[in-house]
Amino acid sequence: MTNVSILFQKISAFYGTLLTEEDIVDANIADLPEMLAQLGHTDLAIEKATIRLGEDEHVGFAASSTYMGLPFYQAQVSVLCGDYVAFVCVTSFLADNTDEVLANFYAL
Repeated sequence: MTNVSILFQKISAFYGTLLTEEDIVDANIADLPEMLAQLGHTDLAIEKATIRLGEDEHVGFAASSTYMGLPFYQAQVSVLCGDYVAFVCVTSFLADNTDEVLANFYAL
């Protein structure tokens, strides 16, 4: 089973000029290990990574764990564009197909 979530968020023009995609990822993963552990994830591994989204590479993170006895894989990419940031998150169970799913995206 694989799930894709896409979230667009408007950030202020001020922060949009100061933040990088890496800054956004760093902020997102700071508390992630504790949050996932509280939800019942075990054997948790999270790393910042360069992740391909379609034909472009972006800073993101890859996570793996065991959740409810099942292998859990997640990759999230942050794409910054002006005053907006898009979070593209792929979550899969049993097998890590996150890279293959993210490779199917392309710019319009």
